[in-house]
Amino acid sequence: MAAMAAPLTAIRPATLADWDSIQPLLKDAGYLHTHYDWHKPRAWLLRHPFMLAWSGGRLAGILAAPPDPPDVAWLRFAGVAAGFSGPKVLGELWAACRMELLAAGVQRSAILTTNSYLDELLPQWGFAASEEVLVLTHNTKVIEQPLNSAALIRRARPEDCAAVAAVDWAAFDTPWRHSPGMVAAAMAQASYVTVALVDGTIVGHQFTTEGRTGAHMARLAVHPNWQGKHIGRALVNHMLRHYAESGVSPVGVNTQSNNAASLALYRALGFTLTGEGYQVWQRWLA
Repeated sequence: MAAMAAPLTAIRPATLADWDSIQPLLKDAGYLHTHYDWHKPRAWLLRHPFMLAWSGGRLAGILAAPPDPPDVAWLRFAGVAAGFSGPKVLGELWAACRMELLAAGVQRSAILTTNSYLDELLPQWGFAASEEVLVLTHNTKVIEQPLNSAALIRRARPEDCAAVAAVDWAAFDTPWRHSPGMVAAAMAQASYVTVALVDGTIVGHQFTTEGRTGAHMARLAVHPNWQGKHIGRALVNHMLRHYAESGVSPVGVNTQSNNAASLALYRALGFTLTGEGYQVWQRWLA
């Protein structure tokens, strides 16, 4: 894509007043990457760094990597308007974001790529490829019988949020942890959220979303003290039976390529790999 003759005239943080300029770019960008997770696009605008590149009065590009949780910054937006050089605009935006992250004490950044153009740029920015995120699917037609588990599985309630967030934080390492705010957003938006309790204490949970083409289990977590005791298997089994009874199929799930325990669990429960995958890139910022 050829670069415009007009140079970049400003790189600055976004404000809410910029939203009307950002929306068209998100629809028509020549280069675009989005990873909203559980927050709405406009909600990320309230978090920084969210940088904009301008050429005169025209928005040339955006790049946002607000840390959430506080110790890691995932790249949430990257886009360049048609007619501008993607590598040049994004490179300058990334440099500005990195400086702001370092000033805030954030030491690590990560990106889940779905576009090959970023795979070409990221090594130039100091990122290295780590694991892949693999996609699996289940047709919900053959479900194993309910397990004899020490846990009681029930639908989550609003008052469970703090306990669920604590389990989630304990169950994952950086960069895969969710902040309490992200967990609250997930519980509010997911279609089917269940928790596992042992002696009245929440020790695990799963979040599943629904769409026109089936359902997707977006999160499965078991507290480390209760891992290896079939709690995760019971949560997934309970979720699959719910969707089998509801006539919803298929159910998908993602997991990291280096998470052997999760891959073994999902395969044992009847999930199969689709062949799809997304590359994760990471770097230390200092």
